Amino acid sequence: MRRLFFIVAVLAASASTSFSTVHTITNSGFTFSPDNVKIVAGDTVRFVITTMHNAIQVSKATWDANGNMSNGGFSVPFGGGSIVLTDTGTHYYVCEVHASIGMKGIIVVNLPAPPPNSLTVESIADQDGNLSTTADRMMKNWSLKLYQDSVGSGVVLDSVVSGKSFTVGNLPGGTYVAVEADSASWSHISVDFDGVSQGATTARQWPVTVISGENHTIGFLNFGAHTIMSSAVFTFVPESLTVVSGDTIHVVLDPMHTAREVSQSTWLANDTVSNGGFDLPFGGGSAVLSALGTHYYVCTVHASIGMKG
Repeated sequence: MRRLFFIVAVLAASASTSFSTVHTITNSGFTFSPDNVKIVAGDTVRFVITTMHNAIQVSKATWDANGNMSNGGFSVPFGGGSIVLTDTGTHYYVCEVHASIGMKGIIVVNLPAPPPNSLTVESIADQDGNLSTTADRMMKNWSLKLYQDSVGSGVVLDSVVSGKSFTVGNLPGGTYVAVEADSASWSHISVDFDGVSQGATTARQWPVTVISGENHTIGFLNFGAHTIMSSAVFTFVPESLTVVSGDTIHVVLDPMHTAREVSQSTWLANDTVSNGGFDLPFGGGSAVLSALGTHYYVCTVHASIGMKG
């Protein structure tokens, strides 16, 4: 049992120091080198000094006077040793034998840096414009930015001209502002913060204040009336749309897709021969539908695998 305890104790001691930084102080004649060290609470300070020197902690007044009266703090024996400092602040120490000739040093102990934060900014298309339904939502390419402090600061940490989202990590505590650009035929209808709706709002800027170790997602929700998009699985979304004669449809596609009007028979055959109706290029566009009835369309590249609406 004694042997087992010894092994556990050694492992515990090893684990407790494996995550801290070790700082080494030596002596050069009758001076400590370096004589001013900055560390983080919990770090180890190792004194590698000759046998004629030691290191004892003293008060600032004693340190200023080149005295050697201990204040009850750390005491490193002649020849050196290691200490772990957890109390923040300035620690003063001297060589007990040579303090009178100015052999002394300072160790400043700071708090560890807080864990960094991360923010994700994303754009979401809501197909029906109804905040109470979520199954009809999909990510959409948009112009997005993240500012530090405020939009007025002009400090842009990251941005995408046409992207569904981006994430910025290693952010210190502070205030950040997510911004989504305006886009013709689209309306800003809400903002989701970590998946929770912030209610109906047309705001396209959303400030977030973080402290430490926080990870948040700001999602801008947008609605475009009579808008058709392409999905990642080679479908049009929605595949069926009802409009009034004279309405404009907006087709927003990934650059690999088109939208061409075809006859019903061509549509059923997954073919691409135009019937003379609208023919939108790669990436999409807009069309005004005046003729009454059902309009069939396909992607000219992917009709053969059923990309049609």
